[in-house]
Amino acid sequence: MRNLKEGEIDLIVGMTRTEEREKIFQYASTPMLRPEMTFAKLISDNSEYADKASLKGKTICSLDGSNSAKNISGIDGIAGMNNAYDIPTCLKILAAGRIDVVYFHHFALLYYLKEMKLGDRIRLVEKPLKTKVYYMCFSKKVNPDTVAEIDKAAADMIRDGIMKSILDRYR
Repeated sequence: MRNLKEGEIDLIVGMTRTEEREKIFQYASTPMLRPEMTFAKLISDNSEYADKASLKGKTICSLDGSNSAKNISGIDGIAGMNNAYDIPTCLKILAAGRIDVVYFHHFALLYYLKEMKLGDRIRLVEKPLKTKVYYMCFSKKVNPDTVAEIDKAAADMIRDGIMKSILDRYR
């Protein structure tokens, strides 16, 4: 985000919108992604991790330093957090049976399950813990007319199904 704030880069696709960030960045009005914050678990695990209470006594891995890790680490009763520098490491630890679940957004989890060929051993739970909304976020140095043009193009891609076909490649 520092690079965006300083105008070294013009755009990040996939940032949550907050009042604090709106003071220093420009946002497109079109939501780009709606990632489901969810859990990956071993297929042999019969638990349904439907809410925070279902995590009591469980060991969780998430992306170290991420909002996902921060949000989940404060839950009362979890056995522990075993965060990693990347999601593939979390999935490897899960596949080895050293943790109970991996918590992150479904786009990344599905992508890595496919890439790592772990779909026969690990699956996502049925119900996500929560859904976020991500937007395109622009440096204040970008001309507002340019932001509006890009926003319109993104809205057209969503309306025409192009964005869905792009995202489906990750599943």
